[in-house]
Amino acid sequence: MRGPYFWQIDAVASKQIALVGRARFEFRIEAFNLLNRTNFRAPNAERSANAFGTITSTFDPRQLQLGFKFLW
Repeated sequence: MRGPYFWQIDAVASKQIALVGRARFEFRIEAFNLLNRTNFRAPNAERSANAFGTITSTFDPRQLQLGFKFLW
């Protein structure tokens, strides 16, 4: 049994700022499932189950992640 297709866009944006000497600071933002599209998991494939062929769960919704890094 085949399930629905999976479609997701992930994106990253980062900015590095030079400080004194070789030191620098990096700011980073990451987005997973940027468009917040619902992606369904595979349907129940157990043929003897009453819920055969039904989809009961989804993958994670949009997630954002921030990061800061200081390099010297």
